[in-house]
Amino acid sequence: MHDPVAGEHFTAVVADIAFELADTSYRLEIGTRITSEEATECLAPRTQDERLTTQDIVALLAELRRSERDVSAALADLRAR
Repeated sequence: MHDPVAGEHFTAVVADIAFELADTSYRLEIGTRITSEEATECLAPRTQDERLTTQDIVALLAELRRSERDVSAALADLRAR
């Protein structure tokens, strides 16, 4: 995701999608700030190279953070019962 006002790039994932008759709305979760080179790497088509890219690692860390929040919320809910 690019912030044209600040000129910065961020990772983001689609967290929710809402469908309406006239439009589709996407809710994004903004992640970490990345360099313009990393943003270019994210948008580049995959090659046959099987090594993890910086974007792959950032995506894995973001997924881990989201799953940790989900587990923490579930545990808090169980404790509240």
